[in-house]
Amino acid sequence: MAEVLRINTVGQAVALAVVPLAGWISDRFLRRGKLLTLAFAGVAVFAWEGFALARQGSSGGLWLAQLGFAALFALMMGAAPAMLAEQFPPDYRVTGHAVAFNVGIGMAGGTAPLVALALIHASGNPMAAAGYLIFAAVLAAVTVGMLPDRSRDSLL
Repeated sequence: MAEVLRINTVGQAVALAVVPLAGWISDRFLRRGKLLTLAFAGVAVFAWEGFALARQGSSGGLWLAQLGFAALFALMMGAAPAMLAEQFPPDYRVTGHAVAFNVGIGMAGGTAPLVALALIHASGNPMAAAGYLIFAAVLAAVTVGMLPDRSRDSLL
């Protein structure tokens, strides 16, 4: 148990470093939509192997899975809030972001454990949750690719 807590703490430390770095990169070098698409694609590519590593039960596999997912999700956390806010007119930007973010988190994030367990139970395959994550990541990458990227536009 102590090892798992240590792994999670280091993963959160990685995220703490990567989030502002991702925001800086999306402000200066890479458009937010491109960074998000790459991050979601990275999750889709890494998900199966990440879950397999975590299922090994070895400390090394857990470290690799946790740090890989922490870095990829932190890339999203660094760019997504600004990109989402930029989808709305300035007068409604905070409200639009808050509603879209929280409804999305509630619907997708809130039901994810239930759906993952249902898929595992229905299929008998403990890796079904990885398939669900791959599906969600591909859907997110496609969706972000369709959004207008206003990361270099004037705020007003």
